[in-house]
Amino acid sequence: MLKILHTADLHLGKELKYLGDFGKELREVTKQTFSRIIDLALEKEVDLLLISGDLFDSNKVSSKLIGYVVEGLRRLNGTPVCIIPGTHDCYDLNSVYRHNEFTHNLENIFIFKNSGPTTKIFEGLNVAIHAKVNATNLSPESPLKDLKPNRDIAFNVALAHGSIKIEGKHNPDEYVIEPKEIENSGMNYIALGHWHKCAEYSFGKTKAWYSGSPETLQFEDKDESGYVLLVNLDENDCKVEKIKIGKYNWQEFNIDISIYPPPTQLKHQILNYKGINKIVRLYLNGLISPESFINFTEIEKELESHFAFLKIDSSDVHPNIPMNLDSLFLKGTIGYNFVQTLKNEIENSSGERKEILEEALRKGVALLLGNLRL
Repeated sequence: MLKILHTADLHLGKELKYLGDFGKELREVTKQTFSRIIDLALEKEVDLLLISGDLFDSNKVSSKLIGYVVEGLRRLNGTPVCIIPGTHDCYDLNSVYRHNEFTHNLENIFIFKNSGPTTKIFEGLNVAIHAKVNATNLSPESPLKDLKPNRDIAFNVALAHGSIKIEGKHNPDEYVIEPKEIENSGMNYIALGHWHKCAEYSFGKTKAWYSGSPETLQFEDKDESGYVLLVNLDENDCKVEKIKIGKYNWQEFNIDISIYPPPTQLKHQILNYKGINKIVRLYLNGLISPESFINFTEIEKELESHFAFLKIDSSDVHPNIPMNLDSLFLKGTIGYNFVQTLKNEIENSSGERKEILEEALRKGVALLLGNLRL
Protein backbone atom coordinates (compact mmCIF):
# COMPACT_ATOMS: atom_id res chain seq x y z
CA MET A 1 0.00 0.00 0.00
CA LEU A 2 1.24 3.48 -0.92
CA LYS A 3 -0.33 6.58 0.61
CA ILE A 4 0.05 9.91 -1.23
CA LEU A 5 -1.15 13.43 -0.48
CA HIS A 6 -1.72 15.37 -3.71
CA THR A 7 -2.05 19.16 -3.92
CA ALA A 8 -1.40 21.94 -6.43
CA ASP A 9 -2.19 25.56 -7.32
CA LEU A 10 -1.72 27.23 -3.96
CA HIS A 11 -0.53 30.38 -5.77
CA LEU A 12 1.34 31.61 -2.72
CA GLY A 13 2.02 35.35 -2.98
CA LYS A 14 -0.97 36.07 -5.23
CA GLU A 15 -1.92 39.75 -4.90
CA LEU A 16 -5.74 39.40 -5.11
CA LYS A 17 -6.17 43.14 -5.71
CA TYR A 18 -9.82 42.80 -6.70
CA LEU A 19 -10.61 41.90 -3.07
CA GLY A 20 -9.21 45.17 -1.75
CA ASP A 21 -7.80 45.09 1.77
CA PHE A 22 -9.21 41.60 2.29
CA GLY A 23 -6.80 40.34 -0.39
CA LYS A 24 -3.91 40.83 2.06
CA GLU A 25 -5.68 38.71 4.64
CA LEU A 26 -6.42 35.98 2.11
CA ARG A 27 -2.73 35.85 1.13
CA GLU A 28 -1.86 35.14 4.76
CA VAL A 29 -4.64 32.56 5.04
CA THR A 30 -3.29 30.77 1.96
CA LYS A 31 0.07 30.46 3.71
CA GLN A 32 -1.73 28.99 6.71
CA THR A 33 -3.50 26.56 4.39
CA PHE A 34 -0.09 25.41 3.15
CA SER A 35 0.90 24.77 6.78
CA ARG A 36 -2.32 22.78 7.31
CA ILE A 37 -1.38 20.62 4.33
CA ILE A 38 1.91 19.79 6.08
CA ASP A 39 -0.01 19.05 9.29
CA LEU A 40 -2.39 16.76 7.39
CA ALA A 41 0.51 14.90 5.75
CA LEU A 42 1.94 14.24 9.21
CA GLU A 43 -1.44 13.29 10.66
CA LYS A 44 -2.24 10.83 7.87
CA GLU A 45 1.34 9.48 7.89
CA VAL A 46 1.56 9.68 4.12
CA ASP A 47 4.45 8.15 2.20
CA LEU A 48 4.69 11.02 -0.31
CA LEU A 49 3.59 14.61 -0.76
CA LEU A 50 3.08 15.65 -4.40
CA ILE A 51 2.75 19.30 -5.47
CA SER A 52 1.66 19.53 -9.11
CA GLY A 53 2.72 23.07 -10.02
CA ASP A 54 1.91 26.69 -9.17
CA LEU A 55 2.95 26.38 -5.56
CA PHE A 56 3.84 30.06 -6.05
CA ASP A 57 1.83 32.58 -8.04
CA SER A 58 4.93 33.82 -9.84
CA ASN A 59 8.71 33.59 -9.84
CA LYS A 60 8.90 37.04 -8.25
CA VAL A 61 8.34 36.18 -4.61
CA SER A 62 10.14 37.24 -1.46
CA SER A 63 12.92 35.25 0.21
CA LYS A 64 10.75 35.37 3.33
CA LEU A 65 7.95 33.49 1.57
CA ILE A 66 10.38 30.96 0.13
CA GLY A 67 11.81 30.44 3.61
CA TYR A 68 8.31 29.90 5.00
CA VAL A 69 7.66 27.15 2.44
CA VAL A 70 11.01 25.44 2.95
CA GLU A 71 10.61 25.39 6.73
CA GLY A 72 7.17 23.90 6.30
CA LEU A 73 8.48 21.13 4.05
CA ARG A 74 11.25 20.39 6.53
CA ARG A 75 8.62 19.68 9.17
CA LEU A 76 7.78 16.49 7.29
CA ASN A 77 10.73 14.81 9.02
CA GLY A 78 12.05 13.05 5.94
CA THR A 79 8.77 12.26 4.18
CA PRO A 80 9.58 12.67 0.47
CA VAL A 81 8.15 15.66 -1.40
CA CYS A 82 8.02 15.96 -5.20
CA ILE A 83 7.37 19.35 -6.78
CA ILE A 84 6.98 20.39 -10.41
CA PRO A 85 7.05 24.01 -11.61
CA GLY A 86 3.74 25.08 -13.14
CA THR A 87 2.71 27.83 -15.53
CA HIS A 88 2.94 30.65 -12.96
CA ASP A 89 6.18 29.43 -11.34
CA CYS A 90 7.68 27.85 -14.46
CA TYR A 91 11.29 26.74 -14.54
CA ASP A 92 12.77 29.59 -16.56
CA LEU A 93 16.00 31.49 -15.94
CA ASN A 94 14.36 33.47 -13.14
CA SER A 95 12.68 30.49 -11.52
CA VAL A 96 11.93 30.64 -7.82
CA TYR A 97 13.30 27.09 -7.65
CA ARG A 98 16.77 28.37 -8.55
CA HIS A 99 16.98 30.25 -5.23
CA ASN A 100 19.51 28.99 -2.72
CA GLU A 101 16.76 27.94 -0.33
CA PHE A 102 15.68 25.27 -2.83
CA THR A 103 19.15 24.04 -3.72
CA HIS A 104 20.75 23.35 -0.32
CA ASN A 105 20.12 20.84 2.47
CA LEU A 106 16.72 19.60 1.33
CA GLU A 107 17.20 15.87 1.45
CA ASN A 108 13.51 15.00 1.45
CA ILE A 109 12.51 17.46 -1.30
CA PHE A 110 12.86 16.64 -5.00
CA ILE A 111 12.12 19.42 -7.48
CA PHE A 112 11.88 18.43 -11.14
CA LYS A 113 14.11 20.77 -13.13
CA ASN A 114 14.94 18.93 -16.34
CA SER A 115 12.88 20.05 -19.34
CA GLY A 116 12.93 16.49 -20.70
CA PRO A 117 11.23 13.42 -19.16
CA THR A 118 12.56 12.79 -15.65
CA THR A 119 11.97 9.96 -13.22
CA LYS A 120 12.61 9.92 -9.48
CA ILE A 121 12.60 6.45 -7.95
CA PHE A 122 12.00 5.89 -4.25
CA GLU A 123 13.17 2.32 -3.86
CA GLY A 124 11.99 1.95 -0.28
CA LEU A 125 8.45 2.81 -1.39
CA ASN A 126 8.70 0.87 -4.66
CA VAL A 127 7.42 3.91 -6.57
CA ALA A 128 8.63 5.90 -9.56
CA ILE A 129 7.53 9.53 -9.96
CA HIS A 130 7.59 10.82 -13.54
CA ALA A 131 7.36 14.40 -14.78
CA LYS A 132 8.31 17.00 -17.36
CA VAL A 133 8.97 20.54 -16.28
CA ASN A 134 7.05 23.55 -17.59
CA ALA A 135 9.94 25.72 -18.76
CA THR A 136 7.68 28.55 -19.97
CA ASN A 137 4.29 29.98 -18.99
CA LEU A 138 2.67 28.85 -22.22
CA SER A 139 3.22 25.92 -24.55
CA PRO A 140 1.04 23.62 -26.68
CA GLU A 141 3.21 20.61 -25.74
CA SER A 142 1.74 17.97 -23.49
CA PRO A 143 3.37 17.57 -20.06
CA LEU A 144 2.83 13.81 -20.41
CA LYS A 145 4.74 13.52 -23.67
CA ASP A 146 7.39 10.78 -23.60
CA LEU A 147 6.70 9.79 -19.98
CA LYS A 148 7.00 6.01 -19.67
CA PRO A 149 6.31 3.77 -16.67
CA ASN A 150 9.10 1.74 -15.11
CA ARG A 151 7.98 -1.89 -15.35
CA ASP A 152 10.40 -2.93 -12.61
CA ILE A 153 8.61 -0.73 -10.08
CA ALA A 154 5.26 -1.54 -8.42
CA PHE A 155 3.82 1.96 -8.61
CA ASN A 156 4.20 4.56 -11.33
CA VAL A 157 2.86 8.06 -10.73
CA ALA A 158 3.05 11.07 -13.05
CA LEU A 159 2.94 14.76 -12.18
CA ALA A 160 1.51 17.00 -14.90
CA HIS A 161 0.56 20.68 -14.95
CA GLY A 162 -1.68 21.44 -17.90
CA SER A 163 -5.15 21.38 -19.46
CA ILE A 164 -7.17 18.37 -20.54
CA LYS A 165 -8.18 18.74 -24.18
CA ILE A 166 -11.94 19.23 -23.80
CA GLU A 167 -13.81 21.43 -26.24
CA GLY A 168 -14.66 24.76 -24.66
CA LYS A 169 -12.63 24.13 -21.51
CA HIS A 170 -8.97 24.15 -22.53
CA ASN A 171 -6.56 26.77 -23.81
CA PRO A 172 -4.46 25.36 -26.69
CA ASP A 173 -1.33 27.10 -25.32
CA GLU A 174 -1.60 25.76 -21.77
CA TYR A 175 0.21 22.41 -21.96
CA VAL A 176 -2.60 20.40 -23.54
CA ILE A 177 -3.18 16.79 -22.45
CA GLU A 178 -5.13 14.46 -24.73
CA PRO A 179 -7.50 12.05 -22.91
CA LYS A 180 -5.88 9.19 -24.84
CA GLU A 181 -2.52 10.15 -23.34
CA ILE A 182 -3.95 9.56 -19.89
CA GLU A 183 -5.61 6.32 -20.91
CA ASN A 184 -2.45 4.95 -22.56
CA SER A 185 0.06 6.33 -20.04
CA GLY A 186 0.51 3.09 -18.10
CA MET A 187 0.52 5.10 -14.86
CA ASN A 188 -1.23 4.05 -11.68
CA TYR A 189 -2.11 7.66 -10.95
CA ILE A 190 -1.65 11.06 -12.59
CA ALA A 191 -1.49 14.02 -10.20
CA LEU A 192 -2.79 16.95 -12.23
CA GLY A 193 -2.39 20.66 -11.62
CA HIS A 194 -3.47 23.89 -13.36
CA TRP A 195 -7.27 23.74 -13.14
CA HIS A 196 -8.44 25.12 -9.82
CA LYS A 197 -11.51 22.95 -9.35
CA CYS A 198 -11.08 19.56 -7.71
CA ALA A 199 -12.23 16.99 -10.27
CA GLU A 200 -11.55 13.56 -11.68
CA TYR A 201 -10.37 13.15 -15.28
CA SER A 202 -9.63 9.43 -15.36
CA PHE A 203 -9.63 7.70 -18.73
CA GLY A 204 -9.48 3.97 -19.29
CA LYS A 205 -7.81 2.25 -16.33
CA THR A 206 -5.71 5.27 -15.42
CA LYS A 207 -6.82 7.37 -12.47
CA ALA A 208 -6.19 11.10 -12.96
CA TRP A 209 -7.33 13.97 -10.75
CA TYR A 210 -6.96 17.70 -10.40
CA SER A 211 -6.63 18.45 -6.72
CA GLY A 212 -7.63 22.06 -7.40
CA SER A 213 -6.59 25.01 -5.25
CA PRO A 214 -6.56 24.03 -1.56
CA GLU A 215 -7.69 27.55 -0.68
CA THR A 216 -10.30 28.93 -3.09
CA LEU A 217 -9.02 32.05 -4.85
CA GLN A 218 -11.84 33.10 -7.18
CA PHE A 219 -15.62 33.16 -7.29
CA GLU A 220 -15.91 30.93 -10.33
CA ASP A 221 -14.50 27.95 -8.37
CA LYS A 222 -16.84 28.35 -5.36
CA ASP A 223 -17.30 25.06 -3.49
CA GLU A 224 -15.51 23.02 -6.16
CA SER A 225 -12.10 23.94 -4.77
CA GLY A 226 -10.59 24.07 -1.28
CA TYR A 227 -9.52 20.41 -1.22
CA VAL A 228 -6.47 18.17 -1.17
CA LEU A 229 -6.50 14.54 -2.28
CA LEU A 230 -5.48 11.50 -0.27
CA VAL A 231 -4.51 8.78 -2.74
CA ASN A 232 -4.20 5.14 -1.66
CA LEU A 233 -2.51 2.81 -4.13
CA ASP A 234 -2.20 -0.95 -3.93
CA GLU A 235 -1.43 -3.52 -6.58
CA ASN A 236 -5.06 -3.77 -7.68
CA ASP A 237 -6.69 -0.43 -7.02
CA CYS A 238 -6.35 3.32 -6.66
CA LYS A 239 -8.68 5.06 -4.23
CA VAL A 240 -8.92 8.86 -4.06
CA GLU A 241 -10.41 10.73 -1.10
CA LYS A 242 -11.26 14.44 -1.19
CA ILE A 243 -10.38 16.24 2.04
CA LYS A 244 -11.71 19.75 2.63
CA ILE A 245 -8.93 21.99 3.87
CA GLY A 246 -9.69 25.55 2.72
CA LYS A 247 -10.90 28.09 5.26
CA TYR A 248 -13.27 30.20 3.19
CA ASN A 249 -16.52 29.41 1.42
CA TRP A 250 -17.07 31.52 -1.72
CA GLN A 251 -20.68 32.11 -2.80
CA GLU A 252 -22.64 34.24 -5.28
CA PHE A 253 -26.34 35.06 -5.09
CA ASN A 254 -28.93 36.95 -7.12
CA ILE A 255 -31.51 39.04 -5.26
CA ASP A 256 -34.59 40.56 -6.90
CA ILE A 257 -35.24 43.74 -4.94
CA SER A 258 -38.85 43.75 -6.08
CA ILE A 259 -39.25 40.67 -3.85
CA TYR A 260 -37.01 42.01 -1.09
CA PRO A 261 -37.35 45.79 -1.43
CA PRO A 262 -34.64 47.93 0.13
CA PRO A 263 -33.58 48.82 2.62
CA THR A 264 -34.98 46.71 5.52
CA GLN A 265 -36.16 43.57 3.71
CA LEU A 266 -33.06 43.59 1.52
CA LYS A 267 -30.79 43.75 4.56
CA HIS A 268 -32.61 40.83 6.19
CA GLN A 269 -32.26 38.77 3.02
CA ILE A 270 -28.54 39.53 2.74
CA LEU A 271 -28.00 38.49 6.36
CA ASN A 272 -29.45 35.07 5.52
CA TYR A 273 -26.13 34.42 3.75
CA LYS A 274 -23.89 35.66 6.56
CA GLY A 275 -20.89 33.78 7.97
CA ILE A 276 -17.47 34.76 9.24
CA ASN A 277 -15.83 32.36 6.77
CA LYS A 278 -18.02 33.35 3.82
CA ILE A 279 -16.83 35.41 0.86
CA VAL A 280 -20.05 36.59 -0.77
CA ARG A 281 -20.86 38.54 -3.92
CA LEU A 282 -24.47 39.65 -4.40
CA TYR A 283 -26.01 40.61 -7.72
CA LEU A 284 -29.05 42.84 -7.21
CA ASN A 285 -31.63 43.25 -9.92
CA GLY A 286 -35.10 44.71 -10.27
CA LEU A 287 -36.87 48.05 -10.34
CA ILE A 288 -37.06 50.81 -7.76
CA SER A 289 -39.07 53.99 -7.65
CA PRO A 290 -37.33 56.87 -9.48
CA GLU A 291 -37.86 59.03 -6.40
CA SER A 292 -36.12 56.51 -4.11
CA PHE A 293 -32.54 56.98 -3.11
CA ILE A 294 -30.81 53.75 -2.03
CA ASN A 295 -27.14 53.91 -1.16
CA PHE A 296 -26.04 50.34 -1.77
CA THR A 297 -22.48 51.23 -0.78
CA GLU A 298 -23.70 52.15 2.70
CA ILE A 299 -25.70 48.90 2.95
CA GLU A 300 -22.58 46.96 1.99
CA LYS A 301 -20.52 48.80 4.59
CA GLU A 302 -23.14 48.31 7.30
CA LEU A 303 -23.36 44.56 6.78
CA GLU A 304 -19.78 43.62 5.87
CA SER A 305 -18.82 42.75 9.46
CA HIS A 306 -21.12 39.71 9.24
CA PHE A 307 -18.99 38.22 6.44
CA ALA A 308 -15.35 37.52 5.72
CA PHE A 309 -15.92 39.64 2.60
CA LEU A 310 -19.05 41.14 1.07
CA LYS A 311 -19.48 42.78 -2.33
CA ILE A 312 -22.80 44.13 -3.63
CA ASP A 313 -23.25 44.66 -7.37
CA SER A 314 -26.28 46.89 -8.05
CA SER A 315 -25.61 47.54 -11.73
CA ASP A 316 -28.82 45.71 -12.72
CA VAL A 317 -31.05 47.76 -10.44
CA HIS A 318 -33.05 50.24 -12.54
CA PRO A 319 -35.62 52.92 -11.75
CA ASN A 320 -39.23 52.05 -12.51
CA ILE A 321 -39.89 54.83 -15.01
CA PRO A 322 -43.44 56.22 -14.80
CA MET A 323 -45.57 56.42 -17.93
CA ASN A 324 -45.56 60.25 -18.01
CA LEU A 325 -41.84 61.06 -18.16
CA ASP A 326 -42.62 64.63 -19.18
CA SER A 327 -43.85 65.38 -15.67
CA LEU A 328 -40.52 64.52 -14.04
CA PHE A 329 -38.63 67.62 -15.19
CA LEU A 330 -39.53 71.23 -15.93
CA LYS A 331 -39.69 72.14 -19.59
CA GLY A 332 -36.42 73.55 -20.90
CA THR A 333 -34.25 71.87 -18.24
CA ILE A 334 -31.45 69.41 -19.01
CA GLY A 335 -33.59 66.58 -17.66
CA TYR A 336 -36.55 67.49 -19.86
CA ASN A 337 -34.38 67.82 -23.00
CA PHE A 338 -32.64 64.51 -22.24
CA VAL A 339 -35.96 62.67 -21.92
CA GLN A 340 -37.35 64.16 -25.14
CA THR A 341 -34.21 63.33 -27.12
CA LEU A 342 -34.13 59.70 -25.92
CA LYS A 343 -37.86 59.22 -26.44
CA ASN A 344 -37.55 60.34 -30.06
CA GLU A 345 -34.56 58.04 -30.63
CA ILE A 346 -36.44 55.09 -29.11
CA GLU A 347 -39.49 55.68 -31.30
CA ASN A 348 -37.29 55.51 -34.41
CA SER A 349 -35.30 52.45 -33.31
CA SER A 350 -35.87 48.72 -32.99
CA GLY A 351 -34.21 45.53 -31.77
CA GLU A 352 -31.00 45.71 -29.79
CA ARG A 353 -30.52 49.44 -30.39
CA LYS A 354 -33.96 50.15 -28.94
CA GLU A 355 -33.17 48.07 -25.83
CA ILE A 356 -29.88 49.93 -25.32
CA LEU A 357 -31.61 53.31 -25.63
CA GLU A 358 -34.36 52.28 -23.21
CA GLU A 359 -31.77 51.26 -20.62
CA ALA A 360 -29.92 54.55 -21.23
CA LEU A 361 -33.16 56.41 -20.58
CA ARG A 362 -33.81 54.53 -17.32
CA LYS A 363 -30.28 55.08 -16.02
CA GLY A 364 -30.14 58.65 -17.24
CA VAL A 365 -33.36 59.56 -15.47
CA ALA A 366 -32.13 57.89 -12.29
CA LEU A 367 -28.85 59.81 -12.43
CA LEU A 368 -30.63 63.10 -13.00
CA LEU A 369 -32.92 62.38 -10.07
CA GLY A 370 -29.90 61.49 -7.95
CA ASN A 371 -30.78 57.89 -7.05
CA LEU A 372 -28.27 55.91 -9.07
CA ARG A 373 -24.51 55.64 -8.49
CA LEU A 374 -22.12 54.92 -11.34
